[in-house]
Amino acid sequence: MSFWRITGWVIIVSSLFLVNSQAATIVGSFHDLVHIDDVHTKNWTSVYNNYGEICVYCHTPHGANENVSVLWNRNLPDSLSYTLYQSSTLSSSPQPPSPVSLLCLSCHDGTIAVDTILNMPNTGVTLGSKHGSMKVPFDTVYDCVACHSGWIRDFSGTFLGTDLSNNHPVSIEYSASDPRLKPLPLANGLKLVDNKVECVSCHDVHNPQYRPFLRIPDTGSALCYTCHNK
Repeated sequence: MSFWRITGWVIIVSSLFLVNSQAATIVGSFHDLVHIDDVHTKNWTSVYNNYGEICVYCHTPHGANENVSVLWNRNLPDSLSYTLYQSSTLSSSPQPPSPVSLLCLSCHDGTIAVDTILNMPNTGVTLGSKHGSMKVPFDTVYDCVACHSGWIRDFSGTFLGTDLSNNHPVSIEYSASDPRLKPLPLANGLKLVDNKVECVSCHDVHNPQYRPFLRIPDTGSALCYTCHNK
């Protein structure tokens, strides 16, 4: 590996992946696709392209997606392709997912395979048909849900699809004046992005300490009560 490539990865790790010293590590977590593929190959065969580097499935120091920040190594899905959450009790209306939530959806909506990236980290990687995605229903044996919807450990809850009508709304304005919501700033490390609730408001994608990558343990609905009064 060249000096510039090493330097690039050092910059990424230093600026993007530093977490609290008490936090768990992404290494070996469900977001570590290198580790997950190790588990697969012990029992069967590789079900997607293992690039041998944890960060590269999301980030790259070169050739990144110019439409978003964080040196993103993936395309984004179409923000207008989603069915949004609707309710008469909302004080503001959900909007199509903004880029910060589309980062997460680029894997979790199942329309883009987890191993489809813009800049592959090494030569000699055979793409072939190994493009594992989270599709529901699945099209090929390489789609995660082909096994992980009951036959093997059930991860179907992570396969969101494009129908978000049964999920907490994202890209929705936080109305601090609404008496049903807590005043700002939010407690417990929960955060808004441009005053909007996004995926990262509740989830810390680099810290698996509280499953599923929650910012705080959801004991007694503590996560919900950080924002909601009831």
